[in-house]
Amino acid sequence: MENEKIKAGVSRFCGILQQKTATNCDFRKELQSMVDKGTAEYICGDNINREELQTLFVDGFINSIYPDSSLLDADYYKQISRYTVPVNKTVAYSAVEDQNIKINVTTLDFYFFPFDIVIFILNTDNSGKTLAELQKQNLLVKLVNFYDGNNISSDFLELFRLPALYSGCSGLFEKACVCTGQGDDKKKCIKQIFHNIFVGNKFYLFQLEQLENPSDDICKDGYTVNHLLYEITNYITPGASCNPADNYCPSKEYFDTLCCENTISVYHNWKAMGVSDSFCVLCEPSVGLPDYGQWTFQRFMIYLNVLYVKTYLVNINMKYQRMDVDAGFEKDFLEFDKLFNLHTISYNFLPQMIYEKLRYIFEVDDFSGQVREKISRYRDRLELENDKKERRNEKWMNNILFVVAVLAISSALNDGFEFAGKLGFSYTVELAWIVSGIVALFLLVFVVVMLLNYFINRKNKK
Repeated sequence: MENEKIKAGVSRFCGILQQKTATNCDFRKELQSMVDKGTAEYICGDNINREELQTLFVDGFINSIYPDSSLLDADYYKQISRYTVPVNKTVAYSAVEDQNIKINVTTLDFYFFPFDIVIFILNTDNSGKTLAELQKQNLLVKLVNFYDGNNISSDFLELFRLPALYSGCSGLFEKACVCTGQGDDKKKCIKQIFHNIFVGNKFYLFQLEQLENPSDDICKDGYTVNHLLYEITNYITPGASCNPADNYCPSKEYFDTLCCENTISVYHNWKAMGVSDSFCVLCEPSVGLPDYGQWTFQRFMIYLNVLYVKTYLVNINMKYQRMDVDAGFEKDFLEFDKLFNLHTISYNFLPQMIYEKLRYIFEVDDFSGQVREKISRYRDRLELENDKKERRNEKWMNNILFVVAVLAISSALNDGFEFAGKLGFSYTVELAWIVSGIVALFLLVFVVVMLLNYFINRKNKK
């Protein structure tokens, strides 16, 4: 199986850019400058075949990635854009010749979404590679920020060297390029570079592979197409999934669960499997270009939407845990939920099936449920804080009213005695008792009114 050839194939390594890069207006300006110079392409709703997409998807889903031109002034849609930078060259991943693998890089894509999320995609052409070469490439590139970075070549690092992308770490880049061979300095520089650019320590991987000739090993000694699909999805050595002596051989329970719950199988000529950070479609050699092309564009849109939705939900969960949210985040979530976290993207069964399966693999509904629960708790907490604040204000107001009432009554007593004196009444004990009784009556009425008002307010709040 290791020498099995790829007839046609693509790997798409998807990274989430750090917020400081995503919110850097110079970054988008740099990409637009490249468009003006003809070294990049701006892709929007006006230069795609919208009529063809409308035969597959509802308008709301299409607009979530390629908004119609009439929506470009809307609050959230105007933040969506896509830039493609052509590369079309083969680069060596490693700086050490005997450990080298060649990567055929076709383009770099930048998808801008609302709420400061930018998805970076490095696209490779895998045609002509053996399965062993493919697995090694996918493993190393996907985990580029996880493994020892000593041997990464300068040519590979150059792929990520857009001026705005590297703002703040150009010095690290220069240092990494001049460091040669093994050494902690180069390793630290490379890790810092990727840490400054991307969230997390690995890329998400979407791949579409078509074998030249199905191997005779398939359906032999228990080795099935599911084993091959599992190995490509998880970038492990071909044949390892059916070899109990291999450390990466899955347990029967786990393998059966993936085949049952994480697999999409509709037609006999293709099959797909996914885990939380990797998704692979395996096509038979008989699959024609139209169906193959749908996976690289239309159906990839589904993957992209689900990846964006998950990224947003993860970000909101993390912000809530840090208590880095304000009263407006509930409004933002409701708008996001309406425009991007869609329940239906197509009235055709296959796109909708792929969408629902990808949401399950990415655990989107679980994350969405967590956010809704946090919003509910956040709302309850705000109501509790507001209630406490109102009670404190009410208590202060009651105290102030009491003091004012006492002062007013004292003033009235003084005025009353002065008025009685002007009328010729002399101060006597009887007069003092009469006046005191009147004052006591007014105080009693005042206290009763305040208590009734307090208990009525408490009852209404409950």
